[in-house]
Amino acid sequence: MAAIPTLIFSGILLQRYSDSERERAETELVESAKGLARAVDAEFAGIRSVLLALASSPTLAEGDLAGFEQQLRAVRARTGRHLELIEPDGQVVFSTQVPPGTPKPRIDLDGWSDAAEEQRAYVTNVLREPDGQLLARVVVPIVQDETVQWTLHAIVLPSDFSQILRQPGVPPDWIVSVVDRDGTHFIRSHANDRFAGQPLVVKLVEHLKRRDAGTLPTTSREGIPVISSVAYAPSSQWAIAVGLPEGTLQVPLNNQLLNLVMLGAVLLATAIILGFLAASYVDSAIQ
Repeated sequence: MAAIPTLIFSGILLQRYSDSERERAETELVESAKGLARAVDAEFAGIRSVLLALASSPTLAEGDLAGFEQQLRAVRARTGRHLELIEPDGQVVFSTQVPPGTPKPRIDLDGWSDAAEEQRAYVTNVLREPDGQLLARVVVPIVQDETVQWTLHAIVLPSDFSQILRQPGVPPDWIVSVVDRDGTHFIRSHANDRFAGQPLVVKLVEHLKRRDAGTLPTTSREGIPVISSVAYAPSSQWAIAVGLPEGTLQVPLNNQLLNLVMLGAVLLATAIILGFLAASYVDSAIQ
């Protein structure tokens, strides 16, 4: 029985250790999300810098659209990224996605043309093509005589961010999502085929739109209880959402508690056996 206070004290220490580990894990989660958000901004910034360089092309300034199209197709061949020149009304002038001479479609600019009118580069939200493919666009206005003559677009695909999800230091059981400013999944580390193009859970969308920091308990789209953090990428206005499964934190504590219970059971059984042997010895001595 003398071991019981020791076991209780050990349990208190174990609970304090668990609280400390949880706090450490939450801090690591927040910092990792911030780092991933910076990586998202860096990816978009690299694409934007290419567009800005193309927008200042002397070929375009001279009005040589045929020559500029050849230049875009050369960049497409080197980078693998599709580029488009589009008029302010959404009419595609030319696109590396279609062969030269092919009839060009008109792009629906509703909802994201204001930035072009303000003559600033921007990143669209997640867009869905008629065939179901997800993409986003980095857009740079081309201004001549203080008027937007065209917008230059780079097509961004979810696969462009696949390396970000696999960065060193991100545990494989963390649920990491690249989302747009409205919280729509662009690419997700787990069950991407099921949830890409769908919004985050409501609680996280509200967290994102309030620009809240820190962590909060949520349930993932799969129904897994997680500790979540959302990091805002200020340049692109996109974000990273990261979820740490609660089970990952509980497993070490549960293992320690199990070990403590087993130790207590062994000590209790030993005390009972020793007590029985001592009683038998005393009884024999008395007899």
